[in-house]
Amino acid sequence: MKKDGDSDPGERSRLMVIYLALGAVVLALLGRIAQLQLPNAGVARAEVALRAERTQRFPAARGNIIDRRGEPIAYDRAVYESRAELMLPLRRKEGGDALAASRGQFLRHVFAALAQDRDLQADRKALRDLAMKIQKRLDSKIDRAYARLAEKGQLDSKSYLKVDVLLHSALDNERVLQALRSLDQRENPESQYRFFLHLRPTYERVYADRELTAGIVGTVKLTSDPDPRNADPRRGSNGLERLTIMSPGMPGMQRLLVNALEKGFWSDGALPPETPHTIRTTLDLELQSQAQELLDEAALKVKEQYKSLPDWGALVAVEVATGDILAAVSYQAGEDGENNPYSAFAPTQRACPPGSVVKPLHMVLGLERGKFNWQTKIDCSTGFTVTWKNAKRTIRDSHVSAWLDPYGVILNSSNIGAVQLALRSGSHVLEEYLQRFQLGSSVCLGLPGEIDGLRPGKPIYEMRPANQLIWTGPSIGFGYELKTTTLQMLRAYLTLLSGRARELRLVSQVIQGKEVVKEFPVLRGEPFLSDLNVSLVKSAMAGVMNGEEGSTARSAAAWLRKQGIPLGYVGGKTGTSEYEEKIRSKGKPEREVIMRTASFVGFAPVDKPEVLVMCVLQKPNASLFYGGSYAAPAALRLLLAGLVRCREKQEIVHDQRVSVGWTGHVPDPVSVDDGSRDEKRGR
Repeated sequence: MKKDGDSDPGERSRLMVIYLALGAVVLALLGRIAQLQLPNAGVARAEVALRAERTQRFPAARGNIIDRRGEPIAYDRAVYESRAELMLPLRRKEGGDALAASRGQFLRHVFAALAQDRDLQADRKALRDLAMKIQKRLDSKIDRAYARLAEKGQLDSKSYLKVDVLLHSALDNERVLQALRSLDQRENPESQYRFFLHLRPTYERVYADRELTAGIVGTVKLTSDPDPRNADPRRGSNGLERLTIMSPGMPGMQRLLVNALEKGFWSDGALPPETPHTIRTTLDLELQSQAQELLDEAALKVKEQYKSLPDWGALVAVEVATGDILAAVSYQAGEDGENNPYSAFAPTQRACPPGSVVKPLHMVLGLERGKFNWQTKIDCSTGFTVTWKNAKRTIRDSHVSAWLDPYGVILNSSNIGAVQLALRSGSHVLEEYLQRFQLGSSVCLGLPGEIDGLRPGKPIYEMRPANQLIWTGPSIGFGYELKTTTLQMLRAYLTLLSGRARELRLVSQVIQGKEVVKEFPVLRGEPFLSDLNVSLVKSAMAGVMNGEEGSTARSAAAWLRKQGIPLGYVGGKTGTSEYEEKIRSKGKPEREVIMRTASFVGFAPVDKPEVLVMCVLQKPNASLFYGGSYAAPAALRLLLAGLVRCREKQEIVHDQRVSVGWTGHVPDPVSVDDGSRDEKRGR
């Protein structure tokens, strides 16, 4: 039994094909015997049918990736290799050149079918070129087949000349396909020629906006090591495409048989391809597009100020109720000075010291464990020196503050205050803080290439006293001796706002056909923070965005007021950090640079947070590079846009004391105020 597939369909499929073929042959024989009452002729023609059996393999689609609203992100488009199995008569009773006449009729029919493509109708030259290409292929096939028959002296004994010609290598126009199907012998038995259409589908991977989603969704590449199940050469190169659930299913089979009258027919009971999976992500493509524009604008503002672009940046929005990642975009400076969307995905593959954005996190746990209270006063007027035996270290702020309570420490982003509160919390609470908020740990989204970040190599309470009291302990208090990714910090803030352990979510469902085959639940741990302490810390972060005296984000707060956003509606925290790093540039020796990171995390509404955002930008040797001036503008615009998108899905009712006066529009970008207090204060 001859098979037309590229590989063996498997033992189960092989047996099924054999049974189907034998059943079809038996039916054809019974019909023919009953009609002609010539048993011997029927048996002879049965052998013809068996020899002419064909099995056509259909590669399985890889699957679809959609956003939370069902908009396509990646999908398979079927394109067909279209071939004609053609039988042209060599003679006919009424005389004349039967071969030339049938050839001409076939070409006219095919050209008319191709003309059903409206694009080709508009481009007459393209239609003529395609028609001439098919005509040349056909004539070449006819010449070779005719020469072979003539060489064997079989022209007189053959009534038909058989040729197999390629019509189109990747046909995807449904109107053309339907027109070609109408020419098939089973549909058009009165033509001068006999024509059997063979369609072998392959699938092209289509991305709705490849560059917009390249980092998080990934791409597919061809490989020389195909899938052993179905010889599919496509492999996900990164992102969601690398998930095992995106592996294509088994291809199906479609069988063409030829009956005793040498007429082709499609067998019943053929195996269809497996229905591919559809992955429903939590992304919102509209927000994703806005986020990328905002991050690109932020990078250009850095260039305006410093004459060069940042090395990388990340901007992410999360829905608080579910932990769903609504948008996650990356900026990676390319050699041409523009964003390279196919380089590292910054939200998971770039880590840096988080700086002051960690202060609310360890302070809320210190409050919860009773190590200090909301009225505790800290002297932040001068430098704070910590000592152990002969070692000492002095912590300073970039501005002079007076006595501050925890509210004032967050508002002013005081390093002195944060360190003293961290030391009051003690090494056990600091270690609990790192573990509770999972700093330096994977966000477990399954995305390849994610880095874990960095945290102290052993529990803080097991370190030497000098490390606990002078080096690691104080450093942890203002975000050093740590490296985190943007998604890790957002997970930590999601945990803070919820008062319990939370996880981010990127995929919500896996669907096959109309059936949900896997559901990814919203993950929530047991509460470990009281509502009171969470509210106290949120109130301080609201004070930052209210532009109160001492706030590190006064220019961003002033912009919020211009947009009609009321006091107490948005909470936020700025952060700035720096560290030394050795880099090697093309054609230059290795050198040390000071990497500076500007970050901002924000949420709204403060009373019941719905959307959480974070923006991070990193640039070497950039003084006065602060989160309030460079990261906050993009993050705040995305925050407000995210609230609008969430309200389109369901109306959210908030405490009118903080939400009155906001119309819900998406505001214009923040302009950097070079004279803002953010620049002078160094946060």
